[in-house]
Amino acid sequence: MFPWVYGFTWNAGNIVFLGIFFTVVSIIVVTLALSFLRTVRSVGASDLAHIRWESEFHDLPVPARTCRHVFAGDVRQRVCSHAFECGTCTAHSRFEELRRFGRIPARPLAMPEGFSVPSDRLYHRGHTWVRKEAEGSVVVGLDDLALRVLGDTKELHVPPPSTRVHRNAPVMTVRKGPAKARILCPVEGEIVENRGAGSDWLLRIRPASTAAPSLAHLLTPGEAALWMESEFERLQQILAGGEVGVTMADGGTPVQDLSALVPEKQWDHMLGELFLDP
Repeated sequence: MFPWVYGFTWNAGNIVFLGIFFTVVSIIVVTLALSFLRTVRSVGASDLAHIRWESEFHDLPVPARTCRHVFAGDVRQRVCSHAFECGTCTAHSRFEELRRFGRIPARPLAMPEGFSVPSDRLYHRGHTWVRKEAEGSVVVGLDDLALRVLGDTKELHVPPPSTRVHRNAPVMTVRKGPAKARILCPVEGEIVENRGAGSDWLLRIRPASTAAPSLAHLLTPGEAALWMESEFERLQQILAGGEVGVTMADGGTPVQDLSALVPEKQWDHMLGELFLDP
């Protein structure tokens, strides 16, 4: 059946067979080569995003790098030195082990004053949240503080489906007047659906590992409750000047549209600080 086999003859049947055989082999080789190249590009992009995040993380203000275990009540003061990568942080593992053995009591869930922190999702420090769906995907949206800071802005740009996204890398951009900021992606994976501003969630993402998506870096609702209050206080301190720090709250409760109370010249700084995009 092959030219190098003894007794082979060039007849119509053998020629048709060889044509089909080498076509199939070519398709398999090309498919494997393209798959390999896509994998190499994907790994390279993921590594680049991680390196960039590591580099930019240490430029963030110290209050923005507060360790999650401060909000969990495990320590009074601690600054994260691991770029919020809790899944590979030895200190986080140690705290979690102490909690499992009952040496650190579990902190009850407490809702922050004036903010909504639903308990069915996890929270990224760039002010997005992640909710796992039954079919294995996750949906991503903006948390309550981010929505109040953005107010009625409609200039939110999200990537199209099939876009590969990387954890802690910019995934969306928002523009408010002259100000513009990047919003970081809370998970690794591929976008399968997107929505515009005003929707409950903005992106549906198929995680890079559907069996066990890496979510260890995200805050629990209990941690996020105190973190949200801390972020609001941090925002008021950042914008302190004039009467901004006073008017952002009404009787102790944050107003719905915080951006309306902030001078336009401070929007760029406000968005950059909030979304970890200095």
